[in-house]
Amino acid sequence: MGKTTIGSDGTWAFTRNLGPTNPGYVLTFTATLGSDVRQEKLSLTYETGDLVDVQIASPVIRDGGIAEAHRTITFRGTATPFATVVGKNQWGTPFGSTTASSTGAFAFDRYVGPVGTVYQLTFEQTGLDGATKTTTGIDFVTGR
Repeated sequence: MGKTTIGSDGTWAFTRNLGPTNPGYVLTFTATLGSDVRQEKLSLTYETGDLVDVQIASPVIRDGGIAEAHRTITFRGTATPFATVVGKNQWGTPFGSTTASSTGAFAFDRYVGPVGTVYQLTFEQTGLDGATKTTTGIDFVTGR
């Protein structure tokens, strides 16, 4: 995972990207000088924080509608970093799923119906710790 040399003042450092995980990491540090071997364990816990509401950047919803109709569009937005994001229609049927990036950005493609099709969408998130949050009220009519 990493290796370094201890300085004459006893300090050392190395860089390693651990990334998120639940529940966290248990790291074992081993120092060796000749035949003298010492080990210490360090536990790191990933703190997820509260889930945030999903924000949709596209399609652009204006006056209850979107310009697009009868084609595949890209749903883009932000959510909680590293959360699994699932979009569902008004009947609870999933229409897209992805994992948000480290900045919370997500995107997936989905076909939308002809002009005048009404959508009442929800977006469900599941965080790394298993916590869930649902964002509702993302409603629009196609072809407006």
